[in-house]
Amino acid sequence: MSMLINRDGYVTKNFKLSELNASGYARSRRIKNVATGYTAENQQWLAIVLQLIRDHFGVPMVITSGFRSDVVNKGVGGSPTSAHRHGSAADVKFSNVANNLNAQREMAIKIAQFLDEIGIVYDQLIYYKSWVHVGMRFRSNGRKQIFAG
Repeated sequence: MSMLINRDGYVTKNFKLSELNASGYARSRRIKNVATGYTAENQQWLAIVLQLIRDHFGVPMVITSGFRSDVVNKGVGGSPTSAHRHGSAADVKFSNVANNLNAQREMAIKIAQFLDEIGIVYDQLIYYKSWVHVGMRFRSNGRKQIFAG
């Protein structure tokens, strides 16, 4: 499957390919951080899931971290098994969710409930003080884990 991108760089209505490869670490160090092969395919599926979440909640969300190359993942201290490495995860900030652990936890739970309702099995929803990690597994069974990072 090749990635479907419109002429403006959008994979879905609200998410650009550049956002799916977002990494402040890579940008500040001028490291090429672009998914290829199956990781790029996973990004397309991830973009669809993120779009469903955005549409359901009706709130803009920003991807603060998407795909991570080996170099980027090591540089940020990411787990060697991180879903970011496989194009299957994104850290997202919602414009209407406060920057505190309780608010982010509530959002992670709401996302889990929504995905359960529509029959999408997630892998991990990890909440932090100012974002939620949305991790999927597109080539194996998701674990449906929710926890603080």
